Amino acid sequence: MKNKNSTILLYLSKIINLVVKFLIVVVITRKLDDSMLYGRYSYFLTITNYLALFFGFGFFSSIKRLMAINGENKSKELAGVMYIINLLFSIGFALFILIISDYILEEYSYILLLAIISSGTLLNNVVKRMQIGFKKINSMIITETSINGIILISFLLFDLSYIGYLIIYFTTYLSINTLTYFITFRPKLVNIKKNYNTLLSEVKSYGWHVYLGRLASMGTYDLDKIMLESFSGVQYVGYYNLGLQCTTPIPTFSEALMSVFYKDLADKEKIPRKILFYNFIWLLLTSLLAATVGGIIFLHIFGESYATTASLFPWFAAVAFLRGLYKPFNSFFGVKGYGRFLKKVAFILTVANVVFNVLFIPLFGIRGALLATIFALIIDNVAHYYYYKKLIISL
Repeated sequence: MKNKNSTILLYLSKIINLVVKFLIVVVITRKLDDSMLYGRYSYFLTITNYLALFFGFGFFSSIKRLMAINGENKSKELAGVMYIINLLFSIGFALFILIISDYILEEYSYILLLAIISSGTLLNNVVKRMQIGFKKINSMIITETSINGIILISFLLFDLSYIGYLIIYFTTYLSINTLTYFITFRPKLVNIKKNYNTLLSEVKSYGWHVYLGRLASMGTYDLDKIMLESFSGVQYVGYYNLGLQCTTPIPTFSEALMSVFYKDLADKEKIPRKILFYNFIWLLLTSLLAATVGGIIFLHIFGESYATTASLFPWFAAVAFLRGLYKPFNSFFGVKGYGRFLKKVAFILTVANVVFNVLFIPLFGIRGALLATIFALIIDNVAHYYYYKKLIISL
């Protein structure tokens, strides 16, 4: 019952935060009242968030797994050494932002401050993983809701330049995640060398493989959208993005479900059938609902100018279904420390994405992009299932 309630609460909080994030975009676009200024604000956020994905070097995935398989006292010690490591990563991240500042910011008055506080995105990445590993679901809900709520209220209250809004954004991320880190994990700075070696060993055997898989995935990041813009026009990228965003709540449940059960899987020899059942039933029912009536509802909300997206809702529903289906297997690979399997499925998905996008988008445009994604995800799900069967035989 506790896991069930946690899953529902986490899912609802994720949906609420999606709405709040949308409201933040609405507020900031109206406050700046200039598409160029909003573009600069959005571009800086995009670049920093993207670069943050490369600064974990396998440590973030490793600490997540170690928090799941160790007791509370050991986890506090690991949290202590992880904070030091992340602090070093943050210094490197800030220096890198300073180096590339000429390319991502046109006003240099506050670049040093922005470079320092933008490291809050790194801390947010590690905190999220540690919360899942330590099964701190209430902490996850409070942290994300607090960050988005404070940003929204601050943006509503103050009329600032886009630099001012960036400072609020990153300061909120840095301060809330710092508080969360010390309140939730209560890090202990003891046995630092021993715990560092434990973490480093986990990175070598597991985290580094996950990191390489992520690098492969990021190598083709948004390839479908880039190709769609080239062959069909920028308006079709908008249609495509909007359809994906509107069906995001479907696989979001799968993410919430596995966040709650991640730590519980550490001592299981296979994924409990009830997890696979609940995930499949949710995905099936919500995807069918989206495929049958989603387009009609969408058309009433967004109007005839977005009829292209509405007509393709069954396709978007299929993508959402497939994006949630592999989540339990992915989490199981993670908690069991099979980073090599995660790396392999990431490489398979990357190759499939490239092949199918090149084959279908030039011929079929937006339908080709959806078809490519569906085929790539089918292969990805098959690969996950194949390696899952291989894993449980070895356990």
